[in-house]
Amino acid sequence: MRACTVAAAGTGEGKTSVALALTRVARDVGHSVAPIKCGPDYLDAQLYLHACGKRARNVDLWLDGPTQVTREFSLCAPHTIIVETMMGLFDGDDEGQTSSAHILAAHDIPTILVLDGWRASQTLASVSFSIALVEMPIKRL
Repeated sequence: MRACTVAAAGTGEGKTSVALALTRVARDVGHSVAPIKCGPDYLDAQLYLHACGKRARNVDLWLDGPTQVTREFSLCAPHTIIVETMMGLFDGDDEGQTSSAHILAAHDIPTILVLDGWRASQTLASVSFSIALVEMPIKRL
């Protein structure tokens, strides 16, 4: 797999920790890693420098527009791309046009869903199943 995404149902569920671990493991087994952070989160992006030796590129449809987001992904293409989403996978503007899910679908990148089980149990199965079934009208960038 040349690319994957780490996403969650919301903020604070551990996606940064999982994404950082994945970039470190990928680097340690010899991959050239290109981390990408969705959204204008420059603190998380800086953490990747310590995990894999490269600062994450930030991509955001609202701030950058689709052309610049596609350009950022193309610059990373020869590397193993690990994307960390912002907030919840489908969070963004009211139409969902600026969500991480929209970016990932437009670039056909599979997603690892991180769910915080600290205060839930059986509900997590329902949440993950529901997210898998969500149909969004997503257009290619």
